[in-house]
Amino acid sequence: MLAADLEYFQDVQNAYAALTNLHCIITDKQGNPITQLNNDPNVFHLVYDQETFKEVLNQWTRDFSKINSAIVYDALPGVKVIICPISIQGEIEFFIFAGCLLESTSKNTVQTYFEKILQNPEKANAIFTLIQEYSPDEIQAKLRKINKMAEVLIEHLATQNMKAHLVEQEENLGELLHLIADGNIKVTAVLERFLHENTKLDFVGYARKKGHDQFVIDECILPEVSSTLKGTVFSMGEGTLGQAAATRIVRFWDHMDMDPRNLFFQQKGIYPKSLFCFPIILEKEVIGIFFGGSSQFVRLENDISRVGKLTSSLIKVIEGNRFWQKQSKNNLMKMTALNEIFQVMTDVEDVKRILLIMLDLSINLIRGPFVAVIAKQSSRNSYEMVSRGLTADQIENYSSDISNRYFHNKQNKRFYHQQPVEHITSWSSKVLEIPIAYRTECFGFLSIGLSEQMLKEDELSFLMSLTIAGGVSMHLLEATTKVKMGQTVIDLLIEHQEYIDPDHFKQATKARELIKGFSGFSTYGKINTIAVKYSCYFIKYDEQFLTNKIKNDLIIDIVREYKLVADSKLEFSQASLNVQVLSLVWTYINEDENIDFLLKINGMNLPLLNEFLAYLSHTTVVESEIMVTNKPTANEPKISKHLKLSKREIEVMELVLKGNNNREIAERLYISEHTVKNHMTNIFQKLAVNDRSQAIAKIYQMGLEPEDVS
Repeated sequence: MLAADLEYFQDVQNAYAALTNLHCIITDKQGNPITQLNNDPNVFHLVYDQETFKEVLNQWTRDFSKINSAIVYDALPGVKVIICPISIQGEIEFFIFAGCLLESTSKNTVQTYFEKILQNPEKANAIFTLIQEYSPDEIQAKLRKINKMAEVLIEHLATQNMKAHLVEQEENLGELLHLIADGNIKVTAVLERFLHENTKLDFVGYARKKGHDQFVIDECILPEVSSTLKGTVFSMGEGTLGQAAATRIVRFWDHMDMDPRNLFFQQKGIYPKSLFCFPIILEKEVIGIFFGGSSQFVRLENDISRVGKLTSSLIKVIEGNRFWQKQSKNNLMKMTALNEIFQVMTDVEDVKRILLIMLDLSINLIRGPFVAVIAKQSSRNSYEMVSRGLTADQIENYSSDISNRYFHNKQNKRFYHQQPVEHITSWSSKVLEIPIAYRTECFGFLSIGLSEQMLKEDELSFLMSLTIAGGVSMHLLEATTKVKMGQTVIDLLIEHQEYIDPDHFKQATKARELIKGFSGFSTYGKINTIAVKYSCYFIKYDEQFLTNKIKNDLIIDIVREYKLVADSKLEFSQASLNVQVLSLVWTYINEDENIDFLLKINGMNLPLLNEFLAYLSHTTVVESEIMVTNKPTANEPKISKHLKLSKREIEVMELVLKGNNNREIAERLYISEHTVKNHMTNIFQKLAVNDRSQAIAKIYQMGLEPEDVS
């Protein structure tokens, strides 16, 4: 077990020991302690000496190796201990021991018994000073809490195992991509790795298409079976493999033992109860079937769906290499370029470089009117686009069009599973849009301007493989960036906070969404949206704890500075923009979304506050527009209609909303400061407010924005 896990186990044990008022210890499945007893003096050490206690723990773990949940056990006559297993995938890995306790009214009787047995009244009295009496209901309540403790630890271990598995998969993926780029890998190697990483499977294989509608199993890995499927032939639509080829749909079967189609495998001495098939499609044709199975009843769709899709994509690339090697010299040169680009892209540390590589390769292949590559920036709500053959106006129109159709359209959330689609641009040109995707995330599009001459099938296949390389490369780049930020530890701390402080977790999640929306709305200044969003969850953590855990100086600095502002040790206006936004959002949430409190913050940055209030007003207006049918008359100032201000009062209020003071307003309108004060007095009366800050708040509360006074 990792040191971090031991520390986490100890922290959880200490927390639940305090919660239950019991003495606790956690051991491995052999009874060897992995945590320290949490109280001193400890009742266990008073009852047993050091060596005897170890022997007792060893014996208890042997005796209770088959239990499924916490039990109450009479460790000694009348003295009870709670024993709870910690199981991973049905196997006990650890035990929790919590004690000691007595049933109500039995303490005097049991203590008298122990005084006789121990022949030492003082020691018996010391022991029973630490042991409390509980009613049966109270004992059951403690039993449930110890069960909950086990659930917390099981969830932590499952998360750690999942993340470790994902890291291993990413490492294997990177290695496979380099091997593919070098041309030094075959389908067999991919199958062997896949079988090794997915231990629930007993065999995997690959069938290639031969002739018009027949397939031959060319690759088959069966470590535990003497026979083999290699060389077996089946037709399109025949059996499970043939059906997957005919339907072109990924298929999973969970109860194959009684299925007549299983005869295909049984004749070869293979008896799968669970089976999967991934059709490999190239040039709009099924060129092969990637399949595998288990002799156990396993929900393969849950276990291998995602990694199976990735593996089938890798096989597709390898098989694509085989296809292109059979083509002319020109196609062979294109294939070499694709192999090289895999290697180059996976080494690139900048998204724009990846886009430029894809652009250059596409231009050299396609002699169309234009080529463009657009990608969504993962760290902010913006897009990067490179192109050749487009004017500045066309670039602006097309980037806006494609982002609205896909990235901002919830109905198209899963569009990247589709084949490339044709689209007509605003200037009436035909364009082919090919998604750049990886797993369930789309990073962007490769857009090819089409001329009267259609793309050849081998050209389209090359472009689709190019987008696969681009999607994988962008994913690896994004994953590397997250690792650099300590993302894994950050995610674990956030998940842990959801358990220990769910109320703060909910508020922090709300603050995160406000910051995300405001950062995309605001033009006041640039903030580090990712760092500020994560800081929402960590403002209650101790600074030294964060320094030791997340290793992210920016988040730590934001949290430290935020606490100084919150404790009035640093004026709001002197804080960084990251901290000003964080403080603004948290004040808004903590004060039940009453914007009047924002105006009372010492040293408030009024331009920033105006933008935040405008954002809140904007989101409210967007929701209300669905219900409104009568729009205001064009060119009619909304503020005049609602509040009946004079023309000059409107001009004054417009400058107030822009952050001008009385002197600046007087200079802008060529009037005296005294006249400005008179106008402000009239405005306060009409708005029914007492000061300038309340007037600003009133405007935004009514759903009006600065442009409404123009």
